[in-house]
Amino acid sequence: MNKQRVSVLLAAGAGIVGTLMPWVTVSMLGISQSENGLGTGDGKIIIVLFGIACLLSLLGDWSFGVEGGARIGAIVLGLVGAIIALMDINNFHEKVGGMGGRASIGFGLYLIVIAGVLLPILAFAVPSQGGD
Repeated sequence: MNKQRVSVLLAAGAGIVGTLMPWVTVSMLGISQSENGLGTGDGKIIIVLFGIACLLSLLGDWSFGVEGGARIGAIVLGLVGAIIALMDINNFHEKVGGMGGRASIGFGLYLIVIAGVLLPILAFAVPSQGGD
């Protein structure tokens, strides 16, 4: 499989993994509870976006990179997922403010942002021609 294709697939896969990881952790009275992205509407949207990006990276001849509409589609889907995660991070304090406990953003949201930003970089920076 082409290195660029593998890179795009791994970045999109990291976005899916970020949805399954904790997005928020709330601690109160010695009890800690974490919630992943699947418990939110945004998480379901993000997992679909990165899932489609994964599928797009698997289309076509595997000895060549992801090109044309599939590359643009995967890039747009990854960036949209990253933007949604950034909006969730930005709105975090509004959503949990006033709960009286200690709340923190989980690594899953950050991983989605990183994956969504890396996806277009890898799609263009890693050579897409050739067999490796």
